[in-house]
Amino acid sequence: MIRVWILLLLLIPTSCLAGPPPWCVRVFCHKDNDGIVDFTGSGVLIETDLVVTNYHVIRGKKTFQVMFPDWESVDGTVVKYDKDVDLALIKIPESYRNTAPVGKLVRQGLIVKGHGYGQGIYKNGVGVVTSFAGTLTNPFCFFYISGHQARPGDSGGPVANTSGKVIGIASGAGPDTTLAIKFEEVEKLVAAYKKEKK
Repeated sequence: MIRVWILLLLLIPTSCLAGPPPWCVRVFCHKDNDGIVDFTGSGVLIETDLVVTNYHVIRGKKTFQVMFPDWESVDGTVVKYDKDVDLALIKIPESYRNTAPVGKLVRQGLIVKGHGYGQGIYKNGVGVVTSFAGTLTNPFCFFYISGHQARPGDSGGPVANTSGKVIGIASGAGPDTTLAIKFEEVEKLVAAYKKEKK
């Protein structure tokens, strides 16, 4: 039996064995109140009571749960979203955990690491920022990462620089490529949400 476990450990990529940052979370979404999980994604604890994920993760769902790396799960409520840049904010009970450190600079050639819970398993991967994209009204809000392909379920997960600071949120993927949203778009969404609360 011990030999079997050793063999299994050898077969698991080292990127799966490395533990997730404490602010990298799973997001479970339910269409109904029956407790059945209809969709899962990833997210980032950006304030003690706010998690950011993708809009396409929460779209059409009614109830939400956020699970931390230590397996604690809390209920959440979507309080703000932006369809155009594919972001959503989930409010959770006040947490004692550290929030994600944030970086600002995104440039071509920057080495980054993507984190996520694709297929229910935490994994990280390294890539390089290659180009930028956006919408008609916001032409540089996205950036492409070459060398790292996000998996289904990684959506909403953090993209960090080599110092471990979050500079973006994973949104989509292609062959050997990840599309990410600049973190400044998250900050705009949080500011809009707080302004509406006043």
